[in-house]
Amino acid sequence: MMSLEMLNLYGNNLDLWHLENDGFAWPSSLQVLDLSYNNLDNNIVSSLNGLPHLKSLDLAANNLKGSLDIS
Repeated sequence: MMSLEMLNLYGNNLDLWHLENDGFAWPSSLQVLDLSYNNLDNNIVSSLNGLPHLKSLDLAANNLKGSLDIS
């Protein structure tokens, strides 16, 4: 079985709050994730917990404010 390592969701105007409440979970095998141009806010950080292999994350041109707690 193959694992998803790269995912490009550039410019999809995602509503991750709805996805997660419907049971969506990021594949833990993700290494590269592009979420740029999606109008996401600071809540995205908590949505990305459980991605131990993530090496590259693009959050450019979203609705992020201030600093992000990535600990």
